[in-house]
Amino acid sequence: MSAKALKDLKFVQQPRPQHDAKRTESLEWDRIARAVNNIFGFNPDEQGTNPENPFMQKVLGVYDRMSTALHGNENIPAKGFTQLHSKALLICGDEPWKWYSVNDIDPYDPMRRQLHISQPEVVGKGAWAYKHRYHSTGNPNSIGICRPEIYAVTQPQYDMITFCGLSFADGTKEAVSPVDKRPHVEEGVTELDNFAKSLSRVMVHELAHWYGAELHGGAINRLIDHRAVSKYGELLFSYFDQSKNKVRYVPSSKRKDGVRYGEPVVYYYDFVTRLAMSHEGQFAQNSGPDKATGTAEAYAYFAMMAYLDNFDWSSDGKAKSLR
Repeated sequence: MSAKALKDLKFVQQPRPQHDAKRTESLEWDRIARAVNNIFGFNPDEQGTNPENPFMQKVLGVYDRMSTALHGNENIPAKGFTQLHSKALLICGDEPWKWYSVNDIDPYDPMRRQLHISQPEVVGKGAWAYKHRYHSTGNPNSIGICRPEIYAVTQPQYDMITFCGLSFADGTKEAVSPVDKRPHVEEGVTELDNFAKSLSRVMVHELAHWYGAELHGGAINRLIDHRAVSKYGELLFSYFDQSKNKVRYVPSSKRKDGVRYGEPVVYYYDFVTRLAMSHEGQFAQNSGPDKATGTAEAYAYFAMMAYLDNFDWSSDGKAKSLR
């Protein structure tokens, strides 16, 4: 999926083929261009995309690093984001971690010093440790990475990606992958959100967090999960409607006193495409290509669109004939 996304983006960097001369190629160019606009909020140039276009360069960079590492057996960054590890540590759940108090011997210190001496950055009562990583949460009862409704967590500051129980639960294992579904997509029926709980979508999302992060002057610039917005660009808040037994979303202007609200981030097709929209006025800063190219879910959805290239998915996230 990542390799196909990269191939598609490189294709629309070139001038659009003449419709009457190469109909198949022009249809392909148009399909990809619509997907880029739909998911990332900017349009490839029909005369050939300017190589200085910052949004195109950003998404190309993420998919290029992802594809190079996955298919070229290359570690990116070479020494991790901490400069201490050669590659990301992939962990299944929180169980491998062990709690050590500040006065315990550091299990990874060759000099066998106490934790507060060998790891002076550890604060509070101690830290969780595993394979030369130290997670200082201050809570000896839980490391707190895997929480309800969390599939995975990418933490470049620790050089690790944790896949939680939901990533391997029955619902995820039973979810059909875009790779398996491609020959069986039904026009007008199949939706991109049908693949939202597949492990392949989860993997691309988390790898976008990893390969979208960059080191600059010792600091990590992260590719994050941006806040969800309405179709008008207003920040959304969520609450659980007990009468309907479902989560509901309201714009900030519609919040009511006495209701406990959450701050949802971008997941699923509608939230991805709303984040890509540009607006003027008071909500202009909440969405647009700058936000869309900086959120992990956009990379997962564009990769699914790219792989399922026998249909057009733009505008509503449903399979449509190419035109």
